[in-house]
Amino acid sequence: MFVSQHASILRLPRFTRHVPTRARTRDYRNDVAWVCFTRNLQRLVAVHDMRVSASTVGDALAACFVENPAVARYVLDDQGALRKHVAVFVNNEQIRDRIRMTDAVTDDDRIYVMQALSGG
Repeated sequence: MFVSQHASILRLPRFTRHVPTRARTRDYRNDVAWVCFTRNLQRLVAVHDMRVSASTVGDALAACFVENPAVARYVLDDQGALRKHVAVFVNNEQIRDRIRMTDAVTDDDRIYVMQALSGG
């Protein structure tokens, strides 16, 4: 898994959750996922990793922005899409819809928000 292999490099937290299998239901209105912000973003704005109830990446980020509106300026452009140099991953896959962020999330997912670095 991407996170466990690279968690020490990116310094991402490792989360564990023990939920009995019977307690897991597929009611998408109650899905809860982790949204994790890299330390680079945490240095720019005071934001912490949080659990949110959402069925899409956009809903998850919107829930984070309600609690901390300042982080939205670093993640979204003036049209509400992801900024050019921001990458969002659901587990180990980069999201496909960078404009409306309609990629689905479930209660088992981890959403990682990070700045994409470039240079030579």
